[in-house]
Amino acid sequence: RQQAERARAERAEAEVEALRAREGLLHAVTDVARSLLATLDFDAGVNAAMAMMGQVLQVDRVGLVRDNTPPGDVGLGSWQLTHEWASPGLPRQMDSPAATGTHPSEDWLRRSRAGEAVMLQVGDNEPSFDEAMRAVEVATSLSVPVFVRGTWWGIFAFDAARARTWLPHEVAVLQTATACIGAALERQLADAERQRADRDRAEDAEADARALRAREGLLQTVTRAARQLLAGPDFDASVNETLALLGATFQTVRAALVKDLGSSAAAVPSRWRITNEWHAPGTPAHKGSAAETGAYPSEDWALMRSRVREPMVLRVGECLEDFNAAQRVVSTQTILSVPVYVNDRWWGEVNLDDARRDRHWASHEMAVLQVAASCLGAALERQQAEAQRLAVAQAHTAHAEALAVLTQGVVRATRVLLDEPDFNAAMQAWLAHLGQAAMADAVVLNCVSSEVLPRGGTVARVASCWRRDGQPFEDMPVPSTTDFDAWLARLQGQESVWASIDELVDPRSVQYWRETDCASNLLMPVALDGAVCYVLCFDWRERRAYSAADEAVLRTAAESFAAVVARQRAADGMLAERDRRIEAEQARAAESARMVEKVDRHAQLLAAVAASAEDLLAAPEPKDCFDAILARLSVKSHAQRATLMRFEWTPDDAELLGWQEVVHEWVASGEQRQMDTAVRRFPMRRDEPVHARFEEEFRKTGRIIVNVAQLEERFRTEQESLGVAWSLGVPFIVDGEIWGLLGFDYATPFDRHDEAELSALQTVASSIADALIRQRLEARALAAERARADENARLASLLSQVVASSRVLIDAGPSGFEAALRAWLGALGGESQAIRATLYDRIHHIEAGHDTMRMLCEWVRDGIAGSVPCSFAQPFVIDPRGAEDLIGELTSGRLATLHAEQAQGAMRAFLEGRGNALVVAVPVLVAGRSWGAVSFDYAARREICSADAAILQTAADTLSAVLRRNEAAAALLAEREGRLLAEQRRSTELARSNAALRQSLDALA
Repeated sequence: RQQAERARAERAEAEVEALRAREGLLHAVTDVARSLLATLDFDAGVNAAMAMMGQVLQVDRVGLVRDNTPPGDVGLGSWQLTHEWASPGLPRQMDSPAATGTHPSEDWLRRSRAGEAVMLQVGDNEPSFDEAMRAVEVATSLSVPVFVRGTWWGIFAFDAARARTWLPHEVAVLQTATACIGAALERQLADAERQRADRDRAEDAEADARALRAREGLLQTVTRAARQLLAGPDFDASVNETLALLGATFQTVRAALVKDLGSSAAAVPSRWRITNEWHAPGTPAHKGSAAETGAYPSEDWALMRSRVREPMVLRVGECLEDFNAAQRVVSTQTILSVPVYVNDRWWGEVNLDDARRDRHWASHEMAVLQVAASCLGAALERQQAEAQRLAVAQAHTAHAEALAVLTQGVVRATRVLLDEPDFNAAMQAWLAHLGQAAMADAVVLNCVSSEVLPRGGTVARVASCWRRDGQPFEDMPVPSTTDFDAWLARLQGQESVWASIDELVDPRSVQYWRETDCASNLLMPVALDGAVCYVLCFDWRERRAYSAADEAVLRTAAESFAAVVARQRAADGMLAERDRRIEAEQARAAESARMVEKVDRHAQLLAAVAASAEDLLAAPEPKDCFDAILARLSVKSHAQRATLMRFEWTPDDAELLGWQEVVHEWVASGEQRQMDTAVRRFPMRRDEPVHARFEEEFRKTGRIIVNVAQLEERFRTEQESLGVAWSLGVPFIVDGEIWGLLGFDYATPFDRHDEAELSALQTVASSIADALIRQRLEARALAAERARADENARLASLLSQVVASSRVLIDAGPSGFEAALRAWLGALGGESQAIRATLYDRIHHIEAGHDTMRMLCEWVRDGIAGSVPCSFAQPFVIDPRGAEDLIGELTSGRLATLHAEQAQGAMRAFLEGRGNALVVAVPVLVAGRSWGAVSFDYAARREICSADAAILQTAADTLSAVLRRNEAAAALLAEREGRLLAEQRRSTELARSNAALRQSLDALA
C-alpha cells in the first residue's frame, strides 16, 4: 500500500510538473505573439520568439526554414535557414554549409505540406540531410509547418543534441506559435507590398511629370521638324535637320531615314537602304559603311512592317547574324524602328539607334516619333507629287521633242525613199531613218501576201530589216499563233496593233518574241490597192508606253511607203511589159529559128524515111539494107544507138514470154555495141510487169517510149551503163504476130523528144513490116504457083493415065478384060498416090437381107503388107451389119470420102487395121443404077479436089461404058458369080458335115 501511495504521489507530482510546463509553454507562446505584434522589426521579433521558445522547451537549436523548391519541381526540393537561435556552446548552423540543403524525404515533404508536425530522427532520412544534421550536432528534430496566405512557406524546426520525445501538448503549443510566426510573415508581406505600392505611386507621379515635360519638349521638337519639312526648299536638307532634331532630343547616337528596296526575286529576301542620316559626334556613320544597305533583321520583317504600324524596339544580338554583325560595326545596341507610310503604303522606317542595350522607350516618346514619321511621310508624299508633276512636264516636253524628231525622221526617210533610184537600197535607208527616229531597236518590213507565203503555219515573212546593233536579222517566218492570227485579222482591217510581251497568251508567241529579243512592238498595215500586203513593225527590247501621236506619224510613214511601192510597181509594170514584149519578140525569133531548124531536121528525117522505104522496096532481101537504114535514121534523128530486135515467142513456156535478140545495130562513134555485150539476147519473163506495161502502151499508141530514170533499178542501171537517157521502141507485126522492134536510144534529155520525129520513125517500122510481109507474100505466091503447077502436072499425068488405061480397058477383049482391069486399077492407084485401089460390085446379102458390096479386084502399092499388087482372089463380101455407113457411102451413087477417124466400132477397127486414114469411093453406074464402086485408100489424110474427083469419076464412067459394052465381061462375071455361089454352098454343106461329124465324135467320146 505504501508503494501504491508512493506511485500515486509520483504521478500526481508528474502531472503537476506537466501542468507547470504547459503553463510555461502557454506563457511563452503568449509572449511570442505579443513580441511579434509589438515590434515592427520582423527579424528581431522572430529572433526573440525563437530564444524564448528554445529556453522554455530546453532545446539546443530553434530555426526558421524557408522552402526554396521551384514551382513544378517533382523532386525533394531545397530549403534555406533564414533565422536561428542556438544554446550556448553549440555551433551556428547558418555559419556552415548546412544552412541550405534538400528536404529529408518525400514522406516528410508530403506531411509538411499537409500541415502535420513531423519529428525526425537523424539516420532515418536522406544521407545528405542526415550528414548535414550531424555536422551541427543534431540528433532529433521537430518540424512544424508554417503557412502564409494558405500556402506552405516553410517550417519551424526545434533541434536537440540528444534523443527526445515530444508530447502532444507541446506540439499543439508549438503549432500555435508557428501560426503566430505565419501571421507575422503575412503582416510583413503586406507591409512590404504597401510600401512598394506607395513607392511605385510616387515614382509614377514623378515619371508622369517628367513625361509631360518631356512630351511637351518633344512636341515642340516635332513641330519645328514639321515646319522645317514643309517650308524647306531642299528636301534632303530638311530631312537631315529633322533627323538631327530627333536624335538630339531623344539623346540617341544616330537617327536615319531607311527606304524599303523590296525583293529582286521571289526567293530573295527584301532589303533596305539609308537615304538620310544624322549621327552624334564620335559615332561612326551608317552611310558609307557596310550598314548603309542590307537585309532586314528577320525574314518576315518586311511583311510584318507592312501590316503593323506600331514602333518596334530591336536589340542587336536577337536578330539575324548578318544584321547583328553590321550593327555592331557602327556601335549600335538598340534600334527603335518607327514605320513611315506614303500614300497609305509602307515606305520605310525612321530608325533611332542607341549604344545602350538597356535603353527604354516611353510610350509618349513612341507616340511623338509616330507623329514625326507621319510628317516625314507627308513630306515624302509631297516630294513624290512634285517629282511626278515634274516628270509629267518633262515627259510632255520630251515627248513633244521626240515627236518632232520622229516627224523629221519620217520626212527624211520619205525623201530618201523617193529620191533613191535603187528601190532596195532606198528601202534599207528608209527603215534605218525610221528606226533612228522612233528610237526602235529593230524595224522590220514583213510580207503578209498569201502569194509568197508557204502553205500552213506562217502568217508573215521578213522582206527587209534594220537593226540598231547592226547584226544581220535572221529570216524567221512569223508562225501562226493565237495572238499573231488575231493581229493579222486586225491588220487586214487596216487597224494598227500595239502590243507588249505581257499581253501574249500563246506560249509560241512568247517564245518567238524572246528569240527575236522583243518586249514591245507597233504594227502598221501597208495597204496596196485596198489589200494589206506588208506590215511595218517597230520592235523595242524594253517595255514601252503606247503613244497615239507616234502612231499617227508612223502611219504617215507606212502610207508614204505604200505610195512609193505603188509607184514602183507601176514603173516595174511598165518595165516588165517592155521586157515582156522584148522577150516575146526574142521568143518568137527563137521559135522561128527553132521551127526552121526543126523543119529542116524533119525534112532530112523524112527524106531518110523515104530513102529507107525505097531501099526496102528495091532490095530483094530486106535484111540486106537494115544496117544502112539504121545508120541513116540514127544520124538524122540524132540517136546514140539504133537496133533491130527479133522476138522469139515461147507460148508454151510457163516462165518466159520469149526471147529478144539484137539482130542489127548501129551505134555512134565511141559508143559500146549492145551486140558485143551479154544483153545481145535476153529473156522476157512473165513475172516482170515491165513487159505488160510495154504491151499495153504499144496497144494504145503503136509505140513504146521509155524514160530510163523511171525504170526499175536493174533496168535503169543496165541502160545507164550504155549512156541511154530515153528510148523509143516501135514494134511491128508480121502475119498477126509481133515479129520484132525498131529501137532508138538517145542521150538527150527526155523532154526534148519530138512527136513528129517519133511518127516518122514509126513509119519506118511500118515500112520494114511491109517489106517483110511482102517478102513472105511473094514467097507464098511463088510456092502457090509451084504447087498449082505441080498439081496441074499431077492431074495431067493422072488424066493421061486414065486415058491410057481406059484405052487399054476399052481395047481389051473379053479374054483380056481381067488383065486390062488389073492394069487399069494399078495405073489409077499409082497415079493417085493411093496405097490401095479396089473394084466392088453391088450384091444382095442373103443373111443380112440388105445390099452390100463385094470386092472383085484389088491393087496394092508395093510394100503394103498382106496384099498382092493386083489379083482376082477369092471375092470378099462386106457384111453390112455394123458397116451401114460404109455401105451407104459405096451404094449412094455419088463420090464419097470416108475418114477413119470419123468411123466408129468395127468399121474403124477394120480401116485402121488396113492402114487406111482416108477412103475415096467413086461410084460405077450402069444403065443409070449403082453397079458398084472403085475405092482408093490413102495412108494419110488429104483433100480430094474437084479436079481429082472429076478425073476419077471419068475413069469410073469409062469403066461403066466398058461394062455395058462388054457383054462377055458380063457373062464372065455372071459365070464367076455362079461359081462363087456354088462354092459358097459347098462350103456351107462342108461346114454342116463337119459340124455333124464333130457332134458324132463328141457322142462317141
